[in-house]
Amino acid sequence: MGLTVEPGEAADPHPCKCCGETTYMVYGLVFHEGSAHAVYFAGWSEGHREQGLRMAVSIGDWGAGAAPADRIAVGLSARLKRPQVLFDVVSPGDSPWGEYDFIGEMMTADQARGHPYLEAYLEVAKAAVRDDTRVREYLEALDQQ
Repeated sequence: MGLTVEPGEAADPHPCKCCGETTYMVYGLVFHEGSAHAVYFAGWSEGHREQGLRMAVSIGDWGAGAAPADRIAVGLSARLKRPQVLFDVVSPGDSPWGEYDFIGEMMTADQARGHPYLEAYLEVAKAAVRDDTRVREYLEALDQQ
C-alpha cells in the first residue's frame, strides 16, 4: 500500500486528567495515491508509560462533505521491541480518542481483531511511526525508560 504521511499539528502538552502528569498528543493525515485515506492520532503520558504509545486510526472518506458515518476508527497501543514496533488493539474505553465522534465510530477490540481490513489500519499506524518523527521519537523515548 503506497501511503504518504502528512504530519499535522501537535496539541500543547497538558496535564493528564487522572494523574496530572504531562500528556503529549499529535495527529497527521495519511494519503493513498493522493487521496485522503486516514487520520491518525498518537500520544503518551509521563504518568502512564506502562500503556505505551496510544494511537487511533480512522479510515474512510475524509473528503469535502464527508461525515463521521463515512469512516470507522481503531484504537491501538504501540511499543518498540527492537527492531520492530508491536501493536495491540484497544477498546474505545481504553483509548483517549474513544469518544471523538468526528473520527467515526471506534470498533471494540474484538470487532477490530476480526475486521477484514485490520491490516490496513496497522499499515497506517506503521506509516505514522515510520514517517512522523514525533511519533517515532515518542516510541524511542518510551523504550529508553
